[in-house]
Amino acid sequence: MKVKIENFTMTSDSQGGYNLTETKSIKALDKNHQPTGDMKDITVDIGYNMSVENCIKRMVHLRLHSIENTVDFRGFLELYRGERSRMEGLVKEVLTTV
Repeated sequence: MKVKIENFTMTSDSQGGYNLTETKSIKALDKNHQPTGDMKDITVDIGYNMSVENCIKRMVHLRLHSIENTVDFRGFLELYRGERSRMEGLVKEVLTTV
């Protein structure tokens, strides 16, 4: 089974865990390694045989990692708490509709 959460995909494996991947858009290059102006989607492996909880932790970490501005520790905790709550809310929303 595959579970799609925004640009992440959790794929169940035969050991009872999930393989986590992320789809990213990058600039396409020609044969001379020059940008063509087009965008290309690539899939990046994040982890293998992970629990759902660890998948969520990795997704939260990667989303926070993509923020480029500097924040103090309190700001980080607020961002972390907000992103974690948002991801957990998505999971709860799906579980209550099943």
